[in-house]
Amino acid sequence: MIKAVIFDLDGTLIDTNDLILDTFQHVIKECLGRVPTEEELHHVYGKTLDEQMAFFSVERSQELVASYKAYYRTHMDERTHLFDGVKSLLDELFSKGIQMAAVTNKGSRGVHHAFDKFDIGKFFSAAITADDVVKGKPDPEGILAALNHLGVTAEEALFVGDSHSDILAAKNASVKSVLVGWTFFHEDHYATFEADFVIEKPLDLMDLITMSEEQFNVEIEKGLNDLANGKVVSAERVAKRMKRDYGV
Repeated sequence: MIKAVIFDLDGTLIDTNDLILDTFQHVIKECLGRVPTEEELHHVYGKTLDEQMAFFSVERSQELVASYKAYYRTHMDERTHLFDGVKSLLDELFSKGIQMAAVTNKGSRGVHHAFDKFDIGKFFSAAITADDVVKGKPDPEGILAALNHLGVTAEEALFVGDSHSDILAAKNASVKSVLVGWTFFHEDHYATFEADFVIEKPLDLMDLITMSEEQFNVEIEKGLNDLANGKVVSAERVAKRMKRDYGV
């Protein structure tokens, strides 16, 4: 039985995708005199800011970090918002008594600002930020800390994210992973992440929450078979299977 959901923030609940892309392009061009390639962006997306900037230049990484933060903070209020359906999902989870936590490679300052701006902090029992861990995602440290804070086991939780680092962190923590279909990546690319599930809309997550443990395990096994055959497992497909196999 699922008792808790742990979320990434940027690109998962909060639409920062365009701003993040624009910030990368601005900073790399301003400081290094070139435009980052799509392959480079795919490589660094979801990692900590220090790791991202060191990838582009170890020698100038701190300059890049400072430039990134300055540009992002200047534009974040006007260019970020919750994805459609996120507030309804959080309300629904809260009403059903599902505990929630956030685990993000974002710093605590950015997390507190987002919680206040979008009025979603009230939903979260814990928020593990880049400032709270030694190693960010894909290391499982943050997810394990959230599980401990919530008092649930790995089997009783789902982790929802939008990047390969998110999915790897969930796997490293032995937590079932859910990839959002509104991720920065194209489906052909994110299929290689091997998430346990993919949801196309925020409220699709409720299809996974309402499963019995037996149904959930059956769908995971079917999902593994689908992945072995190169298919992406969506919550919509899960819902259709449940109606067909279980009458729910």
